Amino acid sequence: MPTPFPGMDPYLEQSGIWNQVQINLIVEIQRFLAGLLRPKKIVAIGMRTRFPGDKWKEEKQRYLEVQDQVSGAAITVIEILSPSNKRSHRREYLEKRMEILGSETNLVEIDLLRAGSPMPMSGKTPSTHYRILVSRAWKRPYAQALLFNIQQPIPDAPIPLRQREDEPAVPLNRLLHQIYDEGGYDLMLHYDRPPETPLDSATAAWAAGLLAVNSNP
Repeated sequence: MPTPFPGMDPYLEQSGIWNQVQINLIVEIQRFLAGLLRPKKIVAIGMRTRFPGDKWKEEKQRYLEVQDQVSGAAITVIEILSPSNKRSHRREYLEKRMEILGSETNLVEIDLLRAGSPMPMSGKTPSTHYRILVSRAWKRPYAQALLFNIQQPIPDAPIPLRQREDEPAVPLNRLLHQIYDEGGYDLMLHYDRPPETPLDSATAAWAAGLLAVNSNP
């Protein structure tokens, strides 16, 4: 059954759940873009391996990379943030982020997690639950920020390619809700309890009303 939330479901941040959702979302974005960008560009799933202290326990961080089909050059990196990006491995992630921002590669950074401090952005950015950063290489140091809250659908994410090329828009809201429905996440989440990352009082009251309505057919 569908999620009761119009956009991001805060219960998906639950430990052991978000990593599944993140991987599924990466795969669905890859499928969506690959069909639009072929044959001149490919959409590859990249992976970074980290060792969080114990050398026998590795952590894999996946991301997407739009590449030129002929040269293999990276055109755009798409990151879907994980809890470790924002917390335990924040410094490493920010170093990689700066490396991309200092190159000719575009960056799309999708943050659907309320836990952890938001990634830095230049200028005064309003405080919101979620954000998407779109950094076009030819417009730096300026970037586009899509800011939104739990009460709103997730906006479509524009994917910059080469300058003056059309930018496909990824329907993140539709893809995430499709993943939720097809994966049966309604059976895994505990809507009778507060979400793992607490909501502020006003948002908690709104969510409680929404859940009450959806629990009564």
